[in-house]
Amino acid sequence: MMTTRDGKFKKSYPAHIPAHEIIHIGIEENIVKRFKLTHEEKERLVDLIILKKFGNLLREYRSQQIGNSKIDQYITNQTLDDLPLAIKSYVDKWHQ
Repeated sequence: MMTTRDGKFKKSYPAHIPAHEIIHIGIEENIVKRFKLTHEEKERLVDLIILKKFGNLLREYRSQQIGNSKIDQYITNQTLDDLPLAIKSYVDKWHQ
């Protein structure tokens, strides 16, 4: 986590960083590598998972400025129950 010279966190909510990174770890093999997602797609997916599944716990979580919003319509509370299928649908349409 990035801090200033006086030891303060650069982001207002430092607890969001480990949550974000844990999601990265959880989806890296079975989703990101399997479907060959770009960095922007991966970052957007991580943000969407956090917002959909943990938004009530991380109320101040803000999505990054980078990311591919084309993936948004494929990631809902319902499709998160079968994330590989949702990402396959996305890839089938947009990775041509």
